[in-house]
Amino acid sequence: MFGIRLFLVKQALHKIKSRANYHNLRVSRILFNQKTRKFNQPLAGFTYQTVEVCGMKSEWIAYNKNNHTNKVILYFHGGGYVTGSIETHRSFCSQLSKHSGAKLLLIEYRLAPENVYPAPIEDAANAYKWLLAQGYEAKNIAFAGDSAGGGVTAGTLAYLRDNEIELPACAVMFSPWLDLTFSGKSYQENQEIDPMLIYDGFVLWSKAYLGNAERNAPYASPLLHSLKKFPPTLIQVGSCEMLLDDSTQFAAKAKTEGVEVTLEIYDKHFHVFNAFWRVLPQARKANKIAGAFMAKHLNISAAKSGE
Repeated sequence: MFGIRLFLVKQALHKIKSRANYHNLRVSRILFNQKTRKFNQPLAGFTYQTVEVCGMKSEWIAYNKNNHTNKVILYFHGGGYVTGSIETHRSFCSQLSKHSGAKLLLIEYRLAPENVYPAPIEDAANAYKWLLAQGYEAKNIAFAGDSAGGGVTAGTLAYLRDNEIELPACAVMFSPWLDLTFSGKSYQENQEIDPMLIYDGFVLWSKAYLGNAERNAPYASPLLHSLKKFPPTLIQVGSCEMLLDDSTQFAAKAKTEGVEVTLEIYDKHFHVFNAFWRVLPQARKANKIAGAFMAKHLNISAAKSGE
């Protein structure tokens, strides 16, 4: 049955992909919000609070059974740097709060084409510094992000390190986009089997995001630059997605540079499958692992997490 569920979800995504209007960035943004909004309404058992962080609309998310109010996940949503919002990621982020025992701050960083690189990195760094100014300690903060938000995660870690700002306790990246030069073979090899991502879309989104910056800019393509001093990092990725090599290459490089990194490749799964936790058992399993990873590095006991 579980295999049938995965097959049906992938078939549905292939159909959506075949009809996707990715050429018009603003239309893509509107459609993404519309298609995902109904799956991202507030969930029972959670508390949601709107807050403005450095001019950004943001939302605190907390599982009501958690009591570690000083432990925070700072989350950066995906969407190719041109789409994504609180309304597209609230449900998935709620699961991370539940399984980690920490509360989560989901920010809406500036999007392209209205805002270009390094706007999301600046916004992410400012949100982190805002948390520090509010009294949260670096050792009690985890970074997490999916797809382009995974790129923001790694890019911001590099930016903070380069500016000698204390790094968070750990980071989790879900199907991260880490190389805007598309050097990995999986961009080409997995085009047909990837049920979500479109190669031409990557080209369009990266141009919109980079503006006049080079594709190998340090905080846009962190895979191509030093990863030294990064905190313990967990990466979860599907075996059939175009971004697979971004994850495998990052993990290999991070290890050679002394970073404690864990790579999990989920067979036959797709881009950010974690968001499909309602129907995919492997998504629920992966989310629990991600939550446990953050709980460990934030020093949250299992008995006090949302398990």
